[in-house]
Amino acid sequence: MADGSEAIWQQLSRLFVLSTFNRRLNSTLSTREVIRLGSRMAGDLLDLSGFALYVVRSGGDELELAYADEAVAACYDGAGQMAAGEGVTGQVLATGASCSVDGRLLAGAPRGEVVEGGDIPQGERLCVPVVSDRGEVLGVAHCHRAAGSVFSPYEHELIREIAADLGRALDRAWAFDKLRRGVIHDELTGLYNRIYLKERIEHELQQQKRYGTVFSLAFLDIDHFKAVNDTHGHAVGDRALCAIAERIRGALRGADSVYRYGGEEFVLLLPHTSGKEAAIAVNKVRAVIAEAGFAAGTEDGPLRVSVTGGVASAPADADSAERLLEIADRRLYAGKLNGRNQIIGREAASTLADSGRRQAARCTVALSATSATRRVVGLDVGPRRAEEPWLSCLVEDISHAGLRVNAPINPALGEDLPVRALLEDEIQGERVAITVTGRVVHTQLAADGGTSIGLAFEGEARSQWRQVFEAFYAA
Repeated sequence: MADGSEAIWQQLSRLFVLSTFNRRLNSTLSTREVIRLGSRMAGDLLDLSGFALYVVRSGGDELELAYADEAVAACYDGAGQMAAGEGVTGQVLATGASCSVDGRLLAGAPRGEVVEGGDIPQGERLCVPVVSDRGEVLGVAHCHRAAGSVFSPYEHELIREIAADLGRALDRAWAFDKLRRGVIHDELTGLYNRIYLKERIEHELQQQKRYGTVFSLAFLDIDHFKAVNDTHGHAVGDRALCAIAERIRGALRGADSVYRYGGEEFVLLLPHTSGKEAAIAVNKVRAVIAEAGFAAGTEDGPLRVSVTGGVASAPADADSAERLLEIADRRLYAGKLNGRNQIIGREAASTLADSGRRQAARCTVALSATSATRRVVGLDVGPRRAEEPWLSCLVEDISHAGLRVNAPINPALGEDLPVRALLEDEIQGERVAITVTGRVVHTQLAADGGTSIGLAFEGEARSQWRQVFEAFYAA
């Protein structure tokens, strides 16, 4: 009867320990939390005098100490990293089999070398592989027992089950980490992408509102990048993007971060940095890029590129992610039209006539030309009704978000007005028409009898218009 009661008690105890352990581990997908919670709970639930955990590093043939209770930390001095087969820990990794050793044994030493003196538990130490459901060894757990005591067969089995549950939790957390890295990183450059950028900007905005801190961000755009692709090919363009990404990363301060926003655009996030300080820091990044070329793999030798950037800060410029990015983008394009290869911050923007609009000389669009491989050879407005023809116009002012033209019509404010641009590709010898619809935001009668019409492009229309804008001013 006593044996039966003992068996029932052990079974209930086992179920309690395992359910408690798994419930807590299943509450997180963070690798750091799985290691911290799993190690602490293993020590408490198994009534250990000490616990340590090694986890496998990338490649699978090395271990790294991830956790060690203070009571047994001396056993792991000088053994922060272990190779397969090295010491008792490496042997467990190499063989995948548990082993029992003296509790004072140094983790990286032969079996006979122990920690002398001190308060290290002198009882048994059970070293158990932490294994995934696929049979892959993910780590090695060290379970210390107090002096004069050894693990019972029941405890051996329970520890192996705990190690298996810890292995499943680690495997799940690592899979989530890998998935998250893929979601928030740009595949080409390895930089964070715009998805993670928005998350980090929101975090900085919360910090700013709670603690009154400041932060800045900067938009960077590679100058004449389309010409690089068109002249040297997209493979060279990709190498240029990777080289510039690496130089930006190397030139940033420790707390700063860089993101690939899309195409040839990058965003830098600078915590605890005012707009003036950010302009100085980002200008140093610009100088690093401009001063060094990179191997393009062509007969022309190293290819040199430059970047233009715009800086915005919170709370001085805006208090939302959208407005900060918009202001930085506007200042970037002010820099493009002011000569490129420069950084425009708040102070520099104030010296320009209007940093939010890109001024263009008054001329017929048919005479427009740029150094890009595409140029605009015609621009028409309308028709406002199906039966009306397209009408040629004169460009008065142009930006990446809007346009002001002189045309022989008089539309109403708020009216949608289509614009058709005819672009010629000088390499392919082809012409393509791009039609974009803008909203009329300004009208004024002109001296020549026409109407000066201001158009704003929003949403998808702004993305389409940007192709035309870049043909006017080779980005």
